Amino acid sequence: MTPDALDWDVLQERSLAWAKERWHWVVLIALSVWMYLVRMRPFGNFYRDDGIFFIGTDPYYHARHVVYTVANFPSTLGYDALTQYPLGTDPGQFGTLFDQGAALLAWIAGILVDGGAPSQETTMAVFVAYPAILGALTVFAVYALARRLVSRGPALFAALIIALLPGEFLVRSLAGYVDHHVMEALLSTLAMATLLWALQRWEASGVTLQGIVDAPKGLLDPERRGAWLATALAALAFTAYLWTWPSGVLFIGIVGLWLVVQAGWDVARAREIAPLLITVAGTFLPLALLMVLRVDRAGFTALTYSWMQPVAALGVALAAVAIAALAWVWHVRELPPPWYPGALAGGALLGLGAIQVLLPRLLSQVLSGLSWVTGIGVQRTRLTIAEAQPATFAEMSGEFGLLFWTAMFGFGLVVINALRKHKASDTLLILWAVLMTSATLTQVRFIYYLAVVVAVLNGELAHHMLRLARSFAQEPSGKGSRARDNNDPRAAQAVVAVLLALAVIPVHVTGFTDECRGEMNAWSLAQCFQPGEENLWRNQLVWMADHTPPVPTKLTTSFEPPPPGERYDYPEGTYGVLSWWDYGHQIQFDAQRPPIANPFQQQAPLASRIFTNATEAGANAILDDYLGEGYEARYLAIDDAMVSNKFGAITVWAGKDDVYQQGGQRQYTLPDSGQRVTLPVLGETVEDWFLIELYYSDGSGHETWRLVHESNAFSYIGNQARLQQDGLRILRYNDILGRVGADDARAAFGSLNFRSGDEFVPAGNNRFAYDVRVAASLKIFERVQGALIEGQADPGSEVTATLDLEVLHNARTFTYETETTAGPDGTFTLRLPYNTGANVAPAQGGTDSSVRALGPYTLTSSGVERTLDVPDRVVLDGGTLQVDLTRA
Repeated sequence: MTPDALDWDVLQERSLAWAKERWHWVVLIALSVWMYLVRMRPFGNFYRDDGIFFIGTDPYYHARHVVYTVANFPSTLGYDALTQYPLGTDPGQFGTLFDQGAALLAWIAGILVDGGAPSQETTMAVFVAYPAILGALTVFAVYALARRLVSRGPALFAALIIALLPGEFLVRSLAGYVDHHVMEALLSTLAMATLLWALQRWEASGVTLQGIVDAPKGLLDPERRGAWLATALAALAFTAYLWTWPSGVLFIGIVGLWLVVQAGWDVARAREIAPLLITVAGTFLPLALLMVLRVDRAGFTALTYSWMQPVAALGVALAAVAIAALAWVWHVRELPPPWYPGALAGGALLGLGAIQVLLPRLLSQVLSGLSWVTGIGVQRTRLTIAEAQPATFAEMSGEFGLLFWTAMFGFGLVVINALRKHKASDTLLILWAVLMTSATLTQVRFIYYLAVVVAVLNGELAHHMLRLARSFAQEPSGKGSRARDNNDPRAAQAVVAVLLALAVIPVHVTGFTDECRGEMNAWSLAQCFQPGEENLWRNQLVWMADHTPPVPTKLTTSFEPPPPGERYDYPEGTYGVLSWWDYGHQIQFDAQRPPIANPFQQQAPLASRIFTNATEAGANAILDDYLGEGYEARYLAIDDAMVSNKFGAITVWAGKDDVYQQGGQRQYTLPDSGQRVTLPVLGETVEDWFLIELYYSDGSGHETWRLVHESNAFSYIGNQARLQQDGLRILRYNDILGRVGADDARAAFGSLNFRSGDEFVPAGNNRFAYDVRVAASLKIFERVQGALIEGQADPGSEVTATLDLEVLHNARTFTYETETTAGPDGTFTLRLPYNTGANVAPAQGGTDSSVRALGPYTLTSSGVERTLDVPDRVVLDGGTLQVDLTRA
């Protein structure tokens, strides 16, 4: 054999050995590439030539922080004056490691693509793709976690499951869903994996409590460097997780609970607890120190970076030390081990009592945080938030398919194994699974955390099934001393593989379809996501950015926080925009105007009280009282959802949901039988509330609010009922029944101001719509001083002012009308919000309105008619005009 041949044989042998040892990395990389390709399918739907769109509302605020961080890299924004105008806010869980990671990737892409600082296009392209990258990396974290618990094959099965899941975990890692959720899942999984790795390294090191007491320097022996390294990585992983999501303090609580339960269990059974205690203390003490660096708010809250995170981590670390001391006392005094859990529980109660005395705010925040995972004491207003809705077991079963039930079976096996072998890793998995299930039953948002647990529990099931298969294949075929069969265990393992595949295939492999309905796998589901109402809002907010007075602050501007309790001192020319809290982040990013209410639910109570006030004057008074002198809310944006399917939530925040639900009634005549039926409608009280009345009237009758722009999309809003044998069944109430373009709405209803009144609108299949109104899907109103009209008319006579107007881009016409009564001396005043002449340009403080008057105002009284032109400057400044309506 030649040397070349020998070298080839050696190379081939080594290659096969390497492949046999490292083949799982090939599988993991393939799964990661698959996950990335799946998650990038909707990329083109959100990164488009006509703008950048996202799924949901929070991504707009992340985008705001990424734009700032790219411009000020690596600094993040610690205080934001461009939201919750005029108070500003602490960004909390925004501007964190999640946004810094996106900014770093944008800079790398900028260097490669733009040759330097990234352009806005490059930054946004990277930003839209960012969650797909993080989602693809999660498969490695899931494998690392499962590998700490089971063998390689079952760990790969867990990784396969997370790669194929088509539910919320997929959705929250899609290109376009740029929220911190996907990084939460990635880093929390990595943190738990490294924690278990550190525990296993300490267990393998043979460390004991007795050894620590006798020779504490032994902890620094060279053979324990690997354990210290693993512990340090666990501390860094938990730090990265909490630097991404401050509310991740929940996981500190999970580990703390695991520490108490496992330590009590181990000592009661005379098992060594030193590895557990060193792992927890060694992880959480440096975590506490690192979290001090992020503290930017005094007090204790889990919603932003406060003293909650470092104190919680320090508390768990000190608890580990206290547990060690108590265990040592128990050992020295030879006290009965079964009594130790009781003593530990008593010590825990004493600790809570001390916290109540020393840090009562901390304990109250902890108890409040428990509502996140227990549902106890949940506020009604929280239930108006979509992701804070409680999930059901049926929804979780639908989310994961058969894998949910196999995970429950795997959970049972882990419990049995924990009772038999008392492994600390099993206890942690059990507590994690229970708390994540409880959290999901409380808030559906936690279902993407539960996805990791479901994958790992299925890995546990696969592990136990394969072990049982091997054991079954190796059972003796006879009694006595007869040799074991020569059965090949691979046959039994193949059967197990088939059974596991049957759990995955029904939902996660089948379901390829081009239609976005029914059960779909991840590949099919990913392409179904398109911009929704965000698209509607973006077009109108871009209009606001271009056609209203410019503000001096930008998304890249840095702000110094004002003294506590004070408003921010804005540059002259800054004003706020009022809308419902859902849209605050998008208003800030697309319009680059500071919203008053935002998706932190800040000023949601204020907005709800304004919107449900009975009069314009009352609504303005509430707004002005909040703003204070020197601040103004210049614009109000209202969409179709705010007056329909989101209006119920608004009334809950205002405490008027009972009035809204009671509504009113109106009689209708069934078209075929002529039978008269009484059906629910909003009623006069609700229809007179400021938000609904302004939206549908276009400001008619108002003194200080005028329509300046509306979308070219129109909605028909109302109720829908179905004719059945036992009468009419209400299917939809005060809901958006459809949304079409202006031309289609005009063709369908004959008018862009259509209202069905007492008539039914046929909807097919024995369905009827009633109390239907057609209106632009989004309207923007401007608050002005209003032109003050002073005049003379016959004493006690009615004075009416009317003005015909047109929306330029869709040719919708409407009429503004207001009236008053002349006094005993014949004097009267009117305040008019619309101008009849050219608009004041935005550069001069006006609005380039899309609404134009078709002529002058017509004022009438007692048969006397006059026309009146009202300049825009008079309307903006609240100037005065005179008119005489007396008979000549």
